[in-house]
Amino acid sequence: MKRPLIVFALLLSLPAAAENLESLAAGSSLNALKLPALRFATQNADAPADDNGRGGRPPRRRIGTLAGTLNGAPIDLRFTEVHRRVTGAVNGDSSVDIKAEPENRRITGRAQGGAVALSLIVGADGVKVEGTVSGRPVRYEIDWKAKTVRGEVYGQPLSLDFTLDGNEWTITGDAGGSRVRLHQAPETGAAHVRGTLQGSEAAVGILHVNLADFLTHFYLLVKP
Repeated sequence: MKRPLIVFALLLSLPAAAENLESLAAGSSLNALKLPALRFATQNADAPADDNGRGGRPPRRRIGTLAGTLNGAPIDLRFTEVHRRVTGAVNGDSSVDIKAEPENRRITGRAQGGAVALSLIVGADGVKVEGTVSGRPVRYEIDWKAKTVRGEVYGQPLSLDFTLDGNEWTITGDAGGSRVRLHQAPETGAAHVRGTLQGSEAAVGILHVNLADFLTHFYLLVKP
């Protein structure tokens, strides 16, 4: 093969390789935590703000999902990157529809049977969430360095510790007076969250939702 043809062939192969790398990076890993929290909401810092780094092409709409059983009830949540939305059903509430706006420091919408009105402060060292969900108080802080989550959800204490090992993570602690032990790991080519939350078994498939997203929106996962 002539040299120009070799170069052309290599150029054709690069987009596919980039997509593969992007898919791997979307998992729950230590590298993901080095980025700002709410990874599904972040943009390419070097790209023009008006096109999401797509060079004039339509924005990529990565869909993350949590699907299975949690707290003894079905969970089916969708995380949409471009709109920074979380929609679906959890804890018997099929009307979940919230929007995270880190640039405006807020999370608004509907969940747990009522309005969501939360302040959201995202920093390099952690995330602060505070306000109300369906009229109930929510306040906690995620500390990436200490690997802790401390605060309250629906008036009950929230105290979590988390560890990372490659692409796997484990969360232990207490939520609403009950022990928490959740472990995320790849199984037969797919990722699953298994363990217990508030005394009930968890068996949840997870796709393109990293630990930052999972912890930031932990108020959705706890029974009201």
